[in-house]
Amino acid sequence: MDIAMIPRLCRDAVNDLLTIGGAAGLSFKSPIQRAARNLQATCVHGFLLYDAGAEIHGKGLLGQAPGTPLI
Repeated sequence: MDIAMIPRLCRDAVNDLLTIGGAAGLSFKSPIQRAARNLQATCVHGFLLYDAGAEIHGKGLLGQAPGTPLI
């Protein structure tokens, strides 16, 4: 589950930087804004959804099929 938590923690840290930086951080020229968009996209990737991953991991621990054809 660490692989799903790391992008979330990074996204939260970059969002804190956006908040501290104010409106200048929202400019398309700002590297912080680009990092925030990239991390948000990463966090909603199918293989990195924390809740879905927890469900699949739990099923595996209980010896059940993961319920997805990809795994």
